[in-house]
Amino acid sequence: MNKFQIYIEVKLKLNALEEERKKLEMELFDEDWEGLNYHKTSQGTLFYSSRKSYEYSTAVEKQKELLSRLKKTEELTGVAILEKETSFITFKPNNEN
Repeated sequence: MNKFQIYIEVKLKLNALEEERKKLEMELFDEDWEGLNYHKTSQGTLFYSSRKSYEYSTAVEKQKELLSRLKKTEELTGVAILEKETSFITFKPNNEN
């Protein structure tokens, strides 16, 4: 097997493990956390956290859209300074759309 094939095999295994992790995570929400937001084990500590998400007014969304356009304009005109560039490899299995 070449490096491309090995990478694909590893990625497929990781995808399967990630699906299993997500399922277990959903089941953990229903577990008894004994009134705490953490659960200690010999391997480490699990934390139960939550994050709030808000829907903003039309006025705020318009400002957000305007800011996004202004940022893009600065990127295209060279006014914005490139802070960093991140490279990554993705793999899409044939059975996904």
